[in-house]
Amino acid sequence: MSKPGSKDPYNHLRTQEDCDNYINTVVAALALINVFRWNHLEHRFYPTAKFGVGRRMTTSPSNKVSPSTDVTPDLVLQRDQVGTIGEITYSLANDNSHWREKLEQIVKYDDPLVGWWSDDERLDPHDVAFLVPQSRAVRVGDILKAEADDEAGTIKLKCPVAVVGFSRTSGAKEFMTLMKMFGALADADLSERLRHGIPVPTDVLIVVYGDRKFFDFEPPMAYLLQIMWDQLFPTYLSEFPAADDKRYTAITVTVDRVTEDLQNNYGFGIQDERCSEIPPENVGQEGSRTAGSVRLRFTRRRQHVYDPIQDSAG
Repeated sequence: MSKPGSKDPYNHLRTQEDCDNYINTVVAALALINVFRWNHLEHRFYPTAKFGVGRRMTTSPSNKVSPSTDVTPDLVLQRDQVGTIGEITYSLANDNSHWREKLEQIVKYDDPLVGWWSDDERLDPHDVAFLVPQSRAVRVGDILKAEADDEAGTIKLKCPVAVVGFSRTSGAKEFMTLMKMFGALADADLSERLRHGIPVPTDVLIVVYGDRKFFDFEPPMAYLLQIMWDQLFPTYLSEFPAADDKRYTAITVTVDRVTEDLQNNYGFGIQDERCSEIPPENVGQEGSRTAGSVRLRFTRRRQHVYDPIQDSAG
């Protein structure tokens, strides 16, 4: 047993797994956006399709979980009068209590939400898609079914709900496959295609949506730092002179700049007043301060080196 106040030893395999799970979740979310927008009969995107990541939606006074407040589902999708709330998790938990807790939170989306792309911001009805790792989709579906059959069940949704499993496969070409394992969506055609599984090429997602690396949930710190040190900071090198011995380049940037660059290059922009900053400002702040506290020095041949980052107020 670890001593009070002590930190658990670093576990590289666990850290790598957390990072892999996070990026798989980001790709799965993009895949859902893509299949919702895609007209498979005409081989083009629906011109009226819209999506929002972390979009703030307002609940009604009668909401069972969060009455008269703003909630931020991971995804909001709309195509004309068809609307979908998407909630995503990369958890691999095996215990039902964990998944029950997740599902209880989804109940707040079973409500006439305000915040859709319409004149009065209303759309009724809508459905809910719950994306989970493929290996956990049956478990989650079984819980929903048991709750629906139990008169005393607390997880009951009036709106259509579907559990969609996601899995990433690689080979000659990499795909993110979405497969509906339980329930149904209001769009009967999309719901049926998801029942059989829809493989989405990941290279297509990069072409269409850019190099998105963050979503509406906090990334593992190791994942955030890797993006900052390997991809973001090297873009600043031309602004600063190399050290006298040419072995490293020290840079100084503000937390605000790092946060803004993460959002602009790897997150999602703000479309209107209901949009959230992706990644949130606090993620950029924490990552910047952690990177600054490391004070690493490597030779120029191995890794660009950066001085501690200054707070925007400093």
